[in-house]
Amino acid sequence: MPEADNRMGWIRNFSKIVEEGAETYYAEYELVTECHISSVLDYNSEAILCGGMGFEGDLKHYLLKIKYKAFPEYNQNATRDGYYFEGGIAGELVSLLSLFLQCRFYQIAIYQGELSPHGLRTKHELPFMYKKCNPLIHSTIFEQEGRARRFIDTVALLDQVQRLDPKYHHAFALAVRQYSIALRNVGVDEEMVFIRLVSAIEALSKHMDLDPEDDPLAGKTLEEILVKEHQNSQTIDAVRNIFNTRKTSLKFRKFMRKYMGDILPATPPMENTGYKWITTENVDEILQRVYKARSKYLHEGQLMYLSQHMHDTLGDFDPSVGMIIDNREFKEDEQLPLTSPFENLVRQCLISFLAAHQV
Repeated sequence: MPEADNRMGWIRNFSKIVEEGAETYYAEYELVTECHISSVLDYNSEAILCGGMGFEGDLKHYLLKIKYKAFPEYNQNATRDGYYFEGGIAGELVSLLSLFLQCRFYQIAIYQGELSPHGLRTKHELPFMYKKCNPLIHSTIFEQEGRARRFIDTVALLDQVQRLDPKYHHAFALAVRQYSIALRNVGVDEEMVFIRLVSAIEALSKHMDLDPEDDPLAGKTLEEILVKEHQNSQTIDAVRNIFNTRKTSLKFRKFMRKYMGDILPATPPMENTGYKWITTENVDEILQRVYKARSKYLHEGQLMYLSQHMHDTLGDFDPSVGMIIDNREFKEDEQLPLTSPFENLVRQCLISFLAAHQV
């Protein structure tokens, strides 16, 4: 059996539509977002097109047009760990556009076919769950004065995805999917924003190698740490889960530190003002805080201590130094940053990882 091609589906699709004698067709996807995006994306000689449909109102409408091969063959090379992306090629591209343009897209309809004596143009409407929110709570994903978003600028980034080492394609696709879902949760469920963003990093950080300075147990197997003959299989499995979870947290933090670049200041931009910032000095402690809060939420149902959005507040956190709700006391060292600065960090890491693994 030939080895499966586990690159992203939109890249594999290119080779199919240029096969000799291949019949092709277009499917169109209507997208909406809060952001105005100019120009037209024309990628690979009209294999992928994207541009504006209407710009009235709070939500702007865009059309994504994708060329497919008609009558696709049955895949006989699938494996249990093979490539899969929910939403197919359109889902991949919408997630990538969300990452590259830093805005949240919603698919609301699919159009197929053309009106002719032999057929009709069809429209399939998709479930649309949207909540309008104040742009101030996460300004980077909404319209910003002086910031221009252009579809044509995504061409170079799509080129980078094509050159991404194929062994990372599935992990990178999963990461951008989690990122795009996180953006759609802004103003809806702030805790889920953190959960999805951490998951986006974890999709890629599993490929990180730990060094002895990161972890004194690095390079050692569980069997080397335990005296196996004195343990039963249930005990070994239980300890293995703890062992792997510990490594996952270390890899998450190492990945973020490696790929965040110089996006953070070395010291707070405004010192002695009461405002709190994420800096290169405290970022590892903040990442530990985020990861711990996410784990407690998922495994214990514990609520997160989220920073509250306040008018004219500067910094990456609200200025509180703790909080009491009913009989629960939250300490300052449990406080999470606002979603916007953490999302910026995650986005920078994903784009830096893409640039660092070109072939």
